[in-house]
This record gives sequence, C-alpha cells and structure tokens, in this order.
Amino acid sequence: MPPKYLFSNSPTARRDYTENFFYNYSSRVLSAQLACPFFTDVGPLRILKQAGCSQIRLLIRLCDATTASALEEARSLDGVQIRFFTARSFHAKFYILENVALIGSANLTGAGLRSNRELSVLVTADQDWFDELPAQFDELWEAASVLTDDAQHRFSTWERSIQRTVLPDGIPGIDDVSPPTVNVQTRKRTRERTYLETFRRYYYEILIPYYKNVEHQFVMMDRRHPSFETLSLKYEVDRFLSWAKLTFTSDETLPTFPLREGADLEANIKSHIEKWMTSKVDIDPIVRLGKISRLHEIFRTRNSLSTSATPSTRSTRRPRDCNHR
Repeated sequence: MPPKYLFSNSPTARRDYTENFFYNYSSRVLSAQLACPFFTDVGPLRILKQAGCSQIRLLIRLCDATTASALEEARSLDGVQIRFFTARSFHAKFYILENVALIGSANLTGAGLRSNRELSVLVTADQDWFDELPAQFDELWEAASVLTDDAQHRFSTWERSIQRTVLPDGIPGIDDVSPPTVNVQTRKRTRERTYLETFRRYYYEILIPYYKNVEHQFVMMDRRHPSFETLSLKYEVDRFLSWAKLTFTSDETLPTFPLREGADLEANIKSHIEKWMTSKVDIDPIVRLGKISRLHEIFRTRNSLSTSATPSTRSTRRPRDCNHR
C-alpha cells in the first residue's frame, strides 16, 4: 500500500518538514511514543503538550549526538517519561501518535526536523500491520533504563568533558544498555539490574508524577491545613497522603479502589483535600522535622550513608514490637 504522505524536508513549496508531522497530527492525541537515538530538539514534545497530550514516552540513546540540555528540558514537562540505551545498536526512529505514526530516517534534532534531507513515511491505523508498531516500542521500552536524576547528572558531566574528535567508550557511572538483538548477550540482565530498574520505574514513572499531581492541587487550591500553615508544603503533602490512606483505606481494601486518571483523579484529590482541611491532626513538627533533617543528612552523600551504617552507629537492641509502625 503506497504511503499517504512523505516527510523529507524538501526545499520545494510542499514544505514537508518532519516537524510538520507533529503540528498536523497532535490534535486530540492523549498519549505518544517517540523513539530515536539522537535527541536535541524538544519542539515536538512542546507541540504535543500544547495540543493536550498528557502522556509522552521518549526513548533515546545517551551519546554525543544527544544533548543533556534537551533532556533536562524534556524532563521538566509534565507527563514525560524518558528511558535510554547507550548502545549503537539502537538505531530505530519512529513516532506514534495514537492512530498515526511516522517511520523513517529523521531524529528529533534541528537537522532531522527541518534541514537534513530525510525520508519518513506516514502510516495510519487502518493498515493491517500498524499494531506491530506499539508492540515494537513496548519491547524496546521494556529493555531500556530509566533516566534518573543521577543518570542525567552523569551524562551532563560526561558531555562537558568529552573531546568531540576522540569519543571515549562508555559514560562513567552509567551501565551499558542495549536493545534486544540477534546477539543473545543483549537479552541477559542481572538480578541486580532487574531489581534496580523495577525500583527506578516505580519511583520516577509512578510515585513522583502522582506525588507532584497532589502537590499541584494544593498549590492550585491555595489552601493549607491550619496546623501546617507555617511548615513546608512538602511536609504537609506527605502527612496528607498518610492521613488519606489510614482514614479511607487499609492494606486489604486499597487494591479494590479504582485507578483514576485525568479530571476524575483531580476531582478525587480535591475532595480529599477539602476533608483534610477540617480534620484534626496531631503533629509534633519539631520532632518530626528533626527526623526528616537527619534523614536528609544521612542520604546526602554515599559517604554519609556508609558512615551511618557502620557497626558503631547501629543499634544492637532487639525491638520490643516488630509490628510497630
């Protein structure tokens, strides 16, 4: 079946810039999956966000053709999740906007979007093999690593230090990550890496976004619980979440509650915040904030964490009640 449209950054009057794919097809798109090895231009993500897209999964390669500044800007956008490979074997370039997709040679770079002579083909959901594209993306996504704060920092440091004429092998502090290929070694993952990636995905892609959503609702409502008005908003949000769980759910009933999204989720958060404002909460901010400060100090550096865990600083007394929380 011949393509319905080509995007090639042609100098002719057609103005078939790759960038126009995002302008033309972002309307009413709620989720997008973007895969390319080189990433320097956040423009397509901003186009999607301005059109109302609430979830963007971006898959890139950490290398000299990707910039730390573009990744930092992308991470600042709500609803954007980023995972990465480091291996040159990741070479796919395709962009799925729900019922349409673009497959071709263009990366998400200024040159790929506007000036290089590229050739990318538009495909639509009415083609029999279209569903293979999300499946391909999911396979790559599952094999990639989460771009954590630490990985972002290490990549930024590496980017500033490299000589572009002689590129070093690997990025210090970041494990090599390859997509599955015919090489069986690319399919092997250690138990340690599996555990760490599971934790990173939960923390960065589920816990943090939902926490920020709750924090955002507090800011938008411009309300504070009378007992917490002089304390940090983050501290109040933490106590609010704990209060909501203990008041309205239990470990047994929590899995039975429906998963909420969008306006339904926001309305539910707001209704619970309203109840929180009139609730009676016993607090001892001096003691609790002192504990939080101590935890910050312990986890501040690798050395402080190591020192806090030495035998001389650990208590050897057996707790009287192992079920105490």
